[in-house]
Amino acid sequence: MSQKEDNEGKRSSHRTELYASIPRTCLPIVYHSDYNITFMGLEKLHPFDAGKWGKVIHFLKEEQFITDGNIVEALEATEEDLLVVHTKRYLNRLKWSVVVATITEIPPLLFLPNFLVQRKVLKPLRTQTGGTIMAGKLAVERGWAINVGGGFHHCSSDRGGGFCAYADITLAIKFLFERVEGISRATIIDLDAHQGNGHERDFLDDRRVFIMDMYNCHIYPGDGYAKIHVFLFSDVTSRNRPKIQMVPTAISSILLLLLLLLLLLLLLMIHYIYIRNSRQDKMQNKSEQDGTVTNPSYTPS
Repeated sequence: MSQKEDNEGKRSSHRTELYASIPRTCLPIVYHSDYNITFMGLEKLHPFDAGKWGKVIHFLKEEQFITDGNIVEALEATEEDLLVVHTKRYLNRLKWSVVVATITEIPPLLFLPNFLVQRKVLKPLRTQTGGTIMAGKLAVERGWAINVGGGFHHCSSDRGGGFCAYADITLAIKFLFERVEGISRATIIDLDAHQGNGHERDFLDDRRVFIMDMYNCHIYPGDGYAKIHVFLFSDVTSRNRPKIQMVPTAISSILLLLLLLLLLLLLLMIHYIYIRNSRQDKMQNKSEQDGTVTNPSYTPS
């Protein structure tokens, strides 16, 4: 991301609702009930708690820290908003359920029509992404801000993964660079146990963004290419722990697809065996009935 590209972005900034003014009566805490993903229990197939954001808000309300009236309601990021960072090609790929199943690591999504995947999975993630962008502007205006959701640090401009479909961190920083006067540098402090390879890839060549990432290098995603461009990173694991060979993300995706194909093949085999046994049972029953009617030696007792 060069300085020239950034200047061009400032001249061509699109109209967005995400930078609308927020009443001073609201705390700079951004949330929407749409953040929470619930659909036929599929969200429980991933260890990531897809309803944790609502639980956080419920706790804060119970402790009387916030009310419905004094928090900022997040808005969904539009396609124009997303195109500030994402490529058109990547956004089009999200219209395929198999791609979303791979990114979210929830295989059954593969079998759902994409309009349901968009409504039940991607819309909540787009709303959280909008919340992160809104929180960025609020932080400049108020001195601090929190988006209860977001933080999709595995997603970059042209690839997603690890339950991260939109690069909300990169988007928030890009919006600030393009729209807020005086913002020319940013720092990302990433303390999640997993490497934030998404924002690391997005800011590979941008010296305006300082990244400090503290993570366990023995677990997902193991992105060595992104790591070499981070200004400061720390491995929080024990030095005595044996090193685990990480599988590259692309290979992981291929393995997931192969697993899905094997699952589909297994379902087809089960269906075939069921149909075959049903036919055999019907033929046997019919044969027994015919034998009862036509056997002349049969005499009832």
